[in-house]
Amino acid sequence: MGCCHILFARWLARSVCVLLWAVAQAVPAACEPASGDSPLKDIARAGDAFVRAAAVPAWADLLVLPALPPQASRMPSVVRLWETQLLVGPTPVQLTQRIVQVNHASALGEIGQLSLEFNPQHERLLLHKALILRGTQTVDHTRSALVRFLQREAGLEQGVYSGVITVVVVLPNVRVGDTLQLVYSIVGDSPALRARYSHRVQWDQAHAIALRRVTLVAPAERRVRWRWVGGAGGDGPDPAESVSAGMRRLRFEGRDLAGVVAEPMMPPRVQAMRRLYFSEYADWNEVAGWALRLFPTDAPLPDDMAPVIERLRALSDPQERASQALQWVQSEIRHWSALVGDFALRPQLPAVVVDRGWGDCKGKALLLTALLRELGIDARPALASLATRDGPASMLPAPDLFDHVIVRVRLAGREHYLDPTSQGQVGLLSRMGQRLEGAAVLPIDAGTQDLAIVRSPNRTEIFGYFVHERLSLARIGATGRLEVDIRWTGALAESLRLALLRMGQAQLRQFVAGGYLQQYDGSRLLGEPEVKDDRQLNQLTIRANFAVPGLAHPVPRGWAIAFAPSLGDVVDMPSQLVRRFPLALPSFPVTYHYRVDMTWPDSLTIDDGPALQPFETPHFKLLMNRSVRGNTETRTIEFAAKVSEVPPEEVLAYASDLGSLPARIGGVMMASANGTRPPAPIPDERALDGPPGF
Repeated sequence: MGCCHILFARWLARSVCVLLWAVAQAVPAACEPASGDSPLKDIARAGDAFVRAAAVPAWADLLVLPALPPQASRMPSVVRLWETQLLVGPTPVQLTQRIVQVNHASALGEIGQLSLEFNPQHERLLLHKALILRGTQTVDHTRSALVRFLQREAGLEQGVYSGVITVVVVLPNVRVGDTLQLVYSIVGDSPALRARYSHRVQWDQAHAIALRRVTLVAPAERRVRWRWVGGAGGDGPDPAESVSAGMRRLRFEGRDLAGVVAEPMMPPRVQAMRRLYFSEYADWNEVAGWALRLFPTDAPLPDDMAPVIERLRALSDPQERASQALQWVQSEIRHWSALVGDFALRPQLPAVVVDRGWGDCKGKALLLTALLRELGIDARPALASLATRDGPASMLPAPDLFDHVIVRVRLAGREHYLDPTSQGQVGLLSRMGQRLEGAAVLPIDAGTQDLAIVRSPNRTEIFGYFVHERLSLARIGATGRLEVDIRWTGALAESLRLALLRMGQAQLRQFVAGGYLQQYDGSRLLGEPEVKDDRQLNQLTIRANFAVPGLAHPVPRGWAIAFAPSLGDVVDMPSQLVRRFPLALPSFPVTYHYRVDMTWPDSLTIDDGPALQPFETPHFKLLMNRSVRGNTETRTIEFAAKVSEVPPEEVLAYASDLGSLPARIGGVMMASANGTRPPAPIPDERALDGPPGF
């Protein structure tokens, strides 16, 4: 996730899982240590943070399942009960009971190796029961099971240290037909989150659940709201409510829940599995007020920053001052996150961050805010979610929805949202890339009443990809020439700028030429690619030249050249188009510009081309143009997605519209010998040597 992977996180993944599966899922290959060592490291137990055989608390009202024979099922395992009970109080508690029956040897790991996570900095893990039910026999492993304490820092390669501990419980001699009953509690939370209650609980899982229950227990005077979020089949059940001895219970219960599987290319805000969100926060203003107490925006800057401040103050343009201040924090303060102790949620003060030379997103955002305010620029930190983007807009107000901190700047009547953890950003503030376009963020300000949506007024300037191809042929039979200019703007330019730092010359040649060498058989790169970096406008251009033998192909009564519009990831589609969840459009909000010029020999006449009509759908727009000047034909194509996602019921229509683009664009330019113009119909593109259209 980038910065502050678990900022404000609640360590919600408390469900038991097979250890090997958990490792495979939680530690992607890209994050594995280069040595091949396991990312799980043994650690010493943190005092009394883990307790065996703890008594089930009196407030809990656990469901007792009747003794049943093994249920007949074709599934390797059956979740007979998954129960979650939440206690709202000075020390919050999440108690979990899971009863899982194994029907096949392949699933024995689900009850034999158990993986539980907690953060001993502010939580305790209480193991109440670890029982194996075998017919009429009960085998109690609560006190005797082998327990290992491991530290899995999946985000360490990205500069994030969380302090989360994985407790591995190994049960011996489990057999097919056994049923596991596991009961455990996570007690405590970060002190910074205890003023008001907020929590979320997963309702579904990948496998079927016979009985699912969630119970919230809270003092009757505390108004904890709830909301269902996610899923494709509608909300879950309404709760049964009761009040006894001053405590209110909300109980949600569902039976025979089908397993849920996520689909590829889902928008970040969409959750395949339903979740219950609980929050005591009345509105977003209360969340902003909570954050305001953690972020002292009037914190002083250290004295040794005086030369930096003096240099920035000398800049007459406020936008230039803000840009240079941002670049200083991005380049001079290394991004590294140690989410330990009080500073898991609270930022380090600017003096500490500068002295160390590193900081997490919170610390860097507070430093940049203080620096900009010192320069007379209106700046505030803002909470954001890299994981769900605009997801908080559909959720109950709560601080633990966010995993990142950026900075809101107001200049000349416009709001800018700056990320001090980004790299490669240069030039005008208005031309910097925006990786959170469309995200819902929360400015940390006493006057904040609602979420703000990040919208760049100059979107077409900072989300642009331009390809200009110039083809030429001196005479029929001669080797053709291809000159290519590719220009990236905004975030695309910034990403490429960083990538180029790690590229050798051979890698650069492959990056630029690889696609063209495949498109034009026998072609070769002439010289070295040229890189031009316009740092003021934050755009990067690469130029390359190619020799292309056999550029023109003979067709009846003339010659043809195939061209392939470069439209990036516009045509990315999943294999399954019948969906239950929306389809994310990876091309949004980039506008793709393609231009091809073909200069023919003087001995040929450019033929009348197809009528290029604009094509607009609810999801995208395509603009095309054709012009002829002398012996040069020019085609221009502009493609832009209008929406970031397509509803599931519209995906088939979207795919059909997308599939019609090659025919609409054409992909062929033709010429004939003077006086021997070929007939109007364009020949079958499949007969040409080279990719037609896409």
